[in-house]
Amino acid sequence: MANERFANVALSLLAGDNWDSFAGNFEQVELTVRERLDSPGEQSPFVYFPTSAVVSLVMELKSAETIECGLVGVEGYVPFGNTLTSGIAGCQAVVQLPGTALRIQWRALEELSHRYAQLRAYQLRYGEYLIACVAQSVACNAFHPLEPRLARRLLAMTDAVHSDQFQLTHELLGQMLGAHRPTVTAAARSLQEKGGIRYRYGRIGILDREVLAASACECYQANRGRLEALLLPMVTS
Repeated sequence: MANERFANVALSLLAGDNWDSFAGNFEQVELTVRERLDSPGEQSPFVYFPTSAVVSLVMELKSAETIECGLVGVEGYVPFGNTLTSGIAGCQAVVQLPGTALRIQWRALEELSHRYAQLRAYQLRYGEYLIACVAQSVACNAFHPLEPRLARRLLAMTDAVHSDQFQLTHELLGQMLGAHRPTVTAAARSLQEKGGIRYRYGRIGILDREVLAASACECYQANRGRLEALLLPMVTS
C-alpha cells in the first residue's frame, strides 16, 4: 500500500517514517466506471484518493441532463466537501476511468489533517485549485464550441492517467460535455482527421499532443498553469 500512497500527490506528503502508524486507516479499493462515490446533499462516510482512477465532478439537472464541472485524478481526492466543515457533497463524483484509489473514513482524515500541517496546507491549496477549475469550466461550457472543449477534455484526461491510451465511449463523453452523442462523434472524427487522436471501439489514443493542443480551447492551459503554480511546488520543493 505504501507504493499506492506515493501514486497520489496529496498522500505523498505524509511523512514516510510514520506511514505504518496510520496506514491501517486506508483501504485500497477498485473503482469501476460510472460508480458514484457521492451525491449532492449527502455526506459520504469516505474520502477517496485516486491512485490510477479518474473521477468526474458532475452536475445533474432534474431533466437528467448532466455536465462535468471538474476532473479529479492523482493530484486530488473526492469528495472535496468532506474536508470542509459540513462534509456535504455539492455535486456527484462519478468514476470516469476505472482504477484504484485509497479510501479513508473522513473523520480519520480530519484527524490526520490536524496532525500533519503539510497535508492540511495541501488540502487548502487544492481547494483553491479545484474551485478555480470549476469556475473555468463554467466559462468554457458557456462560450466555447464542442470540438475545442473535447480536445481540452482529452488532454486533461491523458494528464490524469499519465497515458496516451484509455477507454472512453462517446456516450460517456457526451454526458460529461453536456452534448448529444452524434455531435461528440462528429467532433471526435474531426480531431481524428487532423491526426490528433485515434478512436476505435470505445478506446481513444492520443497520436499528436501538439495537434490536440492546437485544437483545444484556452481552458486547458489555464488549468494546467494553476496545477503547476499551486500544487506541484508543494511536492517538488
